[in-house]
Amino acid sequence: MLEALEKRKITCQKTYPIIVDGRGYITSEILSSYDPADKNRLVGVTFQPDKLLITCAEKSAEHAGQSWRKLPWEKRAEYLLKTAQIVREKKFEMAALLVYEISKTWDEALGEIEEAIDFLELYARAALKYGKDTTRQPYVQAECNLTRFRPRGTTAAISTWNFPFSLSVEKIAASLAAGCPVLFKPAEQAPIVGWHTTKYFLDAGISPELLAYLPGGKEVGNILITLPSVTQISFTGSEKVGRLIEKSALETSGKLGIKNSDLEMGGSNSLIICPSADLDEAMAGVIRSRFSFNGQKCSALQRLILVGSRDDQWIKNFISRISLGSLKIGHPENPENNLLTAVIDGAAHQRITERIQRISQKGIDTIEKADIPKGGWFARPVVFYNLPWEFYGHPDIQEEVFGPVLFILNASSLDRALEIANSTRYGLTAGIYTGSTGDIDYFLEKIQAGNVYINRPIVGAMVDRQPFGGIKCSGKGKKVGTKEHLKFYLNEMTISQNLLSRGLKTS
Repeated sequence: MLEALEKRKITCQKTYPIIVDGRGYITSEILSSYDPADKNRLVGVTFQPDKLLITCAEKSAEHAGQSWRKLPWEKRAEYLLKTAQIVREKKFEMAALLVYEISKTWDEALGEIEEAIDFLELYARAALKYGKDTTRQPYVQAECNLTRFRPRGTTAAISTWNFPFSLSVEKIAASLAAGCPVLFKPAEQAPIVGWHTTKYFLDAGISPELLAYLPGGKEVGNILITLPSVTQISFTGSEKVGRLIEKSALETSGKLGIKNSDLEMGGSNSLIICPSADLDEAMAGVIRSRFSFNGQKCSALQRLILVGSRDDQWIKNFISRISLGSLKIGHPENPENNLLTAVIDGAAHQRITERIQRISQKGIDTIEKADIPKGGWFARPVVFYNLPWEFYGHPDIQEEVFGPVLFILNASSLDRALEIANSTRYGLTAGIYTGSTGDIDYFLEKIQAGNVYINRPIVGAMVDRQPFGGIKCSGKGKKVGTKEHLKFYLNEMTISQNLLSRGLKTS
């Protein structure tokens, strides 16, 4: 890992062209990427495509898709498995890039790469499942009824910056496994990770026409979602952008009809601690759930809800855990900085700072870490507690922070805690620490979230083991990291044949 980090330092300030048809293109619109933990370190430069270049990518994808969809499912799976092998070989190279481009710690970066490999392996096996016709009611003698899955068409894959490698691989792998070409727009905060992601697939032998690398901002995204040949849009990001994508998809029907959209958006996630919980175990879970990767996870804890009369002692213990000197903050190239690093960019830093300032002006009790490094977008971890109950529904508490800010709320009962947890319009993750099976049963009955966790942190969902996806305004309830997710990219055809038909000849 140290060798990979040193090599990445040396190769900084490299230019990465747009990739269409396997060829590199340079435009006048430059997109520069800097190290969030060292604002003066240039990670790389890429370019934003114009509409003409995007249209060329669309035409190529549409043309190549005709052959790709006819390729045996087993062959498509082989390309994914070969990509997985390339990712294994490039593991430390990509981890180093994640460290410098988005300020991920060593363990977070390496874990993301393992997740990407899991996605590739899973969807390769899913291709074998959906490549076979399913016979329905085989005991019927007079007719044969089958379900067959066929590729929908071109995918617009719009990825996020906080998991720029694994979630980009997820979208591309699922689409290609299903027989659909991809127009890929990485997050504008992580375009260099996106370039390497594209190259891994192309190096595995995927036809260059099937996958285009189209970095840029919202202008590129707006063009992609309105392209006539795009039949589905896979998006991970904010609720605001997700809603716009959903609206556009419905209003701009493509050549093959209404476009599908798969939206994974944000959360305002809660963790409930009951009086019967193991408090040391719960405290460790809270710190990981809120502060790992600076809280820049859609699954991260935001509202900690303490039930009963043990809250004062818990808060005292918590203060000692996160007070000055107990949480290290610094550049993630140092493995000792394994929890808190820099937030992604200046805009994020400003949003987090403004939120903290607004709440602090209300005179709410605060725990904060004072020593923050200079030279990067380092945000001070802050915990607000003893909030007045009338403030629990305030937008500054309810809306996603996406940074190292935690709110400690109090509830007289588990029933009241669940009311607080469910009061937000989001429904992504939630958790409970308790020693009572009765509490667990009641929690599972009442909580409104797509992923729930019991006596463990609420972050760190693993592919296929914990399928991930939210409800309410966090998503449509669909789950990534399952074989069934491939159905998003497929049309389901029902075939019914009369076996008693006369005069049927074999040709």
